[in-house]
Order: sequence, then structure tokens, then C-alpha cells
Amino acid sequence: MTAALTCVLPGTPATADPGPVATHFEPGPVVLPAGAMCAFGVRISFPVTDLTRYTWFAGGRRIAAVETGTMLADFTNTGTGRTVRRDLSGTGYYAYPDPRTVILSGTRIAALLGPGDTPPSRLLLSNGSPMAVRSGTTGKVVLVSSPTAEDICRTLR
Repeated sequence: MTAALTCVLPGTPATADPGPVATHFEPGPVVLPAGAMCAFGVRISFPVTDLTRYTWFAGGRRIAAVETGTMLADFTNTGTGRTVRRDLSGTGYYAYPDPRTVILSGTRIAALLGPGDTPPSRLLLSNGSPMAVRSGTTGKVVLVSSPTAEDICRTLR
């Protein structure tokens, strides 16, 4: 549970922040060209999704969100056609420390990391172990990752 504390000075109107706001998310397919994440092209599709995101706001700015539900993802090497299915169902936690940064954490999340990210050129899945990733104006950084995280680029070679 996330709580926000607002201090209102006398004579100042309080900002009514809704919370949480529930939305449903259905991702479409994603095609990553060779070199974007893996040395080869990757297509990601989502044959099963039933996700709900609950978002909290403070002062009109989003500060936190929790996304939960069912999501299966198919990862396909576009050169060979090799496909693996992974279950990303569960709960992901989002923090928005500033308007340009998001931190995603959870035990069933994916990190799409390009050549300029840390670590570079990976498509990591947490597979039930804790992982946290920060995305911002300077790229993405894996903050926490288990040695059991799966690199889909390696799996699809």
C-alpha cells in the first residue's frame, strides 16, 4: 500500500488526487531489429494478457503504480523462427521519482536493454527472482538482478 501526505496551508485549496486509478493494459506485438537488444531481430507477442494497473498521484503527478495479472509472452528470433514462451504473470511495482524516470521491480518482469544500457544488449527476464530496472533520460540500468535471470538473446541463439 502506498500513502501520500499533503500539507495544506490555510487559505490554499487542496489538490484532489485520485488514487488509485485503475487501467487495463493490453500490449501489442513488438518487433526489435537486429542490434537493438540481441544480435538478431526479435518479435515479442502477447497471446494472453489480463493486466490491471493501479496508479497513485500526488500534486497531479504520478508517483507509484502496481500492475498485476496474467501475461504470457512469446519471444521469436526473426531470423530462425525459434520461439520460446514465458509466463510474466504476477505483480510489478513502479516508482516515479521524477517525471522522466521510472523504476520497475518485481519477480516476473522483463528488461529490454539496448547497446547503451547497463548491462548492454540484453533481453533479461527475472523468472521468479527479484529484479529492478531504472529507465530515464540516460538509458536503462538494471539495479538488482539475480544470477538466475534469463537472457532471451542467449536462449534464442
